[in-house]
Amino acid sequence: MEWIDAIQVSAALNAGATHFFTNDVRLPDIPAIVLMEMLYLFEKSRIDVGLLQAEGLFKSRNYQFEPLSFDILKTAVEIDDIPELHDRLIPATAKYLDLRLITNDPEIRASSHVAVLQ
Repeated sequence: MEWIDAIQVSAALNAGATHFFTNDVRLPDIPAIVLMEMLYLFEKSRIDVGLLQAEGLFKSRNYQFEPLSFDILKTAVEIDDIPELHDRLIPATAKYLDLRLITNDPEIRASSHVAVLQ
């Protein structure tokens, strides 16, 4: 299974990742931290789609959300090649659940602690 980091579909996503957005495929859970990051980035005008604008998408049958747990926080402690804690929580969730990530974040993609869908 794959894990989704960003909700924003863009040209940066490759054909493998785009498949999950263009086909009727049940996506795995989205880490709760992604919603927090999306709200933050929208408020800083760094992305065009905000949390409230995407609410309908999130309520679709293709998405569920993985709450932040103590076990995920313990997993984040093991990730030593992503300095920003909030960025670490996304791959920590994927690592804890043994899932691959879909992301265009260069720091997360370069991490040795998580598998990224290429």
